[in-house]
Amino acid sequence: MSAPRSRRLEAETIDRLVAQYVDGTTAAEVGRRYGVAKSSVLQLVRQAGRQVRQPRLSISQTAQLVALYQAGLFQKDIAA
Repeated sequence: MSAPRSRRLEAETIDRLVAQYVDGTTAAEVGRRYGVAKSSVLQLVRQAGRQVRQPRLSISQTAQLVALYQAGLFQKDIAA
């Protein structure tokens, strides 16, 4: 039984993929569009010399952090 073959993307396709990510499309969505894993999208973005976005907090996570800060916790303690 042979291993599955990896699919190589053309340079033009990679450029479009990276551009879509840079324009704000999530790595997961770009991956679905091109049939590659989210991690592959992020790797291609990095290889193209572009910065990978950090995941944003949800509204409830943000509210929880604000509440902790307003309760008197220091930022370093919240982050720990």
